[in-house]
Amino acid sequence: MRSKLSSISFILFLIAVVSYLVTLLGLEKFLIIAVLCSAAGFVIALFSKSGMYKTISLFGNGIVIFIAILIPFVVTTFFWNRP
Repeated sequence: MRSKLSSISFILFLIAVVSYLVTLLGLEKFLIIAVLCSAAGFVIALFSKSGMYKTISLFGNGIVIFIAILIPFVVTTFFWNRP
């Protein structure tokens, strides 16, 4: 069962990357799909069996979360403080 979790996490990572790329093309509604899939994939990867898929999923989902949530939060909070 734990080996299937790593495959599910990897598939969620691929869905998140595709959704985020569609978001970059101008369809902003796909951003929430990318973030939710990435967050779910990250949590599932924490409980999965150790291996290549787990490593790729943890790193990839972490990068998607970092780019989609943390960087905009830091920029709008600390650097863009005036309208």
